[in-house]
Amino acid sequence: MKYVFVLISVSLGLFFLSCKSSKKATDPMQNLSEGTVSHQYRAGGCKTVIKVAQPEADTLVLIPSNSLGKFDVDGLKIMFSYRQLRMPNPEGCTVGMPAEIITIKKK
Repeated sequence: MKYVFVLISVSLGLFFLSCKSSKKATDPMQNLSEGTVSHQYRAGGCKTVIKVAQPEADTLVLIPSNSLGKFDVDGLKIMFSYRQLRMPNPEGCTVGMPAEIITIKKK
């Protein structure tokens, strides 16, 4: 009787482990935002920002935490995905919010 209880317990445990939901793979190019690279705030302490025009809202200003490389051209229109970061703005930079640029391409 004890062996039957152990066997049923192990079987149920394996059953519940096998029912674990799997994460769906998301395509980073799927949720792209459209923006413009700007050097408008360099005098104030921001190196490069990305301005994202939002319908029915103010323009969103993102401060990239990583280098934009060949895309760091003032006025360049880009498509990108990002993740907002909870960290302080660079010293002297009073506009925008820090963000990690995940994917980027020229529009």
